[in-house]
Amino acid sequence: MRHLTSALATSLVLAATGLVVIDAPAQGPLPPAPPPFPTEDLPDSQLEAALVRGHRIGLPSPPEFLFVLQKVGSPRWRQLYYPVLRGEESDRSKIALRFGLSIAEAHIATMARDAQKIRDIANDLQRHAKVLGIGDALSDKVRSINHLAEAKSWAGVAFELESLHTTTDESLEAQRDAKLAPLIKTGQWLRLLHISTSVVSEEDFPDTSIAISSCWTLDQIIASTTASEEATVVTIRDQLSKIQRLWSPEKLAGGHKFDDALIEECNGRLGNVIQLFAK
Repeated sequence: MRHLTSALATSLVLAATGLVVIDAPAQGPLPPAPPPFPTEDLPDSQLEAALVRGHRIGLPSPPEFLFVLQKVGSPRWRQLYYPVLRGEESDRSKIALRFGLSIAEAHIATMARDAQKIRDIANDLQRHAKVLGIGDALSDKVRSINHLAEAKSWAGVAFELESLHTTTDESLEAQRDAKLAPLIKTGQWLRLLHISTSVVSEEDFPDTSIAISSCWTLDQIIASTTASEEATVVTIRDQLSKIQRLWSPEKLAGGHKFDDALIEECNGRLGNVIQLFAK
């Protein structure tokens, strides 16, 4: 398959805000992560001006990651929703992973401009937060997300979802549950990569490596699991490490192709891992 054009190889251009992130050099320290998504609402023509490539710029925000799929392909977002989680769960590590998955789902619903789905996910988030003991700390944020979705202020929803994640981390740290915070990021990114591998495997993308973004992305997600030795988290870490080896630059240099079979294998592994905590 062809590589992305030079325009698409630009790390990030957010025309609406004037934000430009330049590719990091191969050597040297990593640049800071991109600033948060804009608070003001923006027309679709400006929201969709984001182009992301997964060079070593740290983890992109979920809106940035999803916008590259929107820009390069034509995802049918509503067909990609994860099934509603029916089963109850009391394991706090699994609840944290579910919380992250729900945040990812909310970002997908934002891309779909689906206010009803946002309301449903907000209820899930509040339920998970209550089990984690941070329901009161997050209630205002969850209400704000609902109100912004009803007003169709989609950039505002995206920003509040990012802000919710930050508030969640702070609240967990305040009650001495900081070890759960990285698992929220893990659950979120497992779902985002599950989505991206689904989309890329189903569409004719000019550069299939976008399915995983980069090995640096995988490095960061794996690092978020290292504080826990619980069985589910260890399995997640092992599976991500296997995907990382499949996706390594050394494999590419040796003539390994990021073809449909590889992407489908990664998608299947991600789906199986998510099933460990989201049934």
